[in-house]
Amino acid sequence: MDYQMETTSNTVIVRWNDNSVVTVASTGYGVQPLQKAKRGCREKKQLITIPMPNAVAQYDANMDGTDCMDQNLGAHPYHSHQKVVVADL
Repeated sequence: MDYQMETTSNTVIVRWNDNSVVTVASTGYGVQPLQKAKRGCREKKQLITIPMPNAVAQYDANMDGTDCMDQNLGAHPYHSHQKVVVADL
């Protein structure tokens, strides 16, 4: 895990190595408190617990609604047919 704090906008950027590299930027959550994430370990053939930055944990916890909305929009596309009227004055 690596992170950088940008003090003028109070933004933290976190890079965390999960199954791939995950990068999250947040103005509301930081690295602390570290959360626990369970991942499968091939060598031990069991679940292990690894530390997860709080910003990544909050992102994971709150993405369900966005994923559902994206899935519904993909299944039921909305097409707006608005007419634009330009009037001469």
